[in-house]
Amino acid sequence: HRAAAWFARMTGERVRVNAKTYGKLIEAAAKAADVDEAARWLDLMEEHFGLDLVSMSTMLDACARAGRPGDAAAWIARIRDALLQPNTLQFNSVINAYARVGDLGGAEAWFRQMASSAVPPNAITFNSMVNACAQATRPADAELWVQRMRAAALRPSGNTYGSLVNAYAEGGRAGDA
Repeated sequence: HRAAAWFARMTGERVRVNAKTYGKLIEAAAKAADVDEAARWLDLMEEHFGLDLVSMSTMLDACARAGRPGDAAAWIARIRDALLQPNTLQFNSVINAYARVGDLGGAEAWFRQMASSAVPPNAITFNSMVNACAQATRPADAELWVQRMRAAALRPSGNTYGSLVNAYAEGGRAGDA
C-alpha cells in the first residue's frame, strides 16, 4: 500500500506523527475495503494516542465496504469497551454492513439495539433498512420501512425511493414498483 510507504517515509524523516496521521491511514484502508489493514493502523493509533469515535467509525465503514457485518458488530463492542458511546453514525455503519449483504434480520436486530440504546435513527438509518430489504428481495418490508420513516417525521429521499424500486426489481416485480 502506498499509504504505508508514505508513513514509513514520514517516520524515516522524523516527521512528527499524530492521531490525524493514523486517522488518514485508517481512512485509506477503509476506502480500499481492507479491514485488516485498517485494524492494524487503528491498533497503532490506540497504542500511541488512544481511540476516538471518528477513527472507530472509519473502521466500521471498512467493515461495511468489505461486506463483513459481523466484524462491524464486533467493533461496536470495542467502542463500548473503550468507554465510548456509539452514536447514530456508528449504528448506521453496522446496519449498512448488514444491508449490503442482504441480511435483513441482522439489520433489524441492530435497528432494535440502536433504539434500546436510546440512539435516535435518522434518514440514513431508514435508507439502510430499505436497502437491506432490497438486497433481501423483500419489497413489502421495504414499503413498511418507508412508512416507519415517515412515522418518525423523516422525509424519504431519492435514495429511499431508489432502494424501494430496487426491492421490487430484485424480486422480479419491477412492474409493481
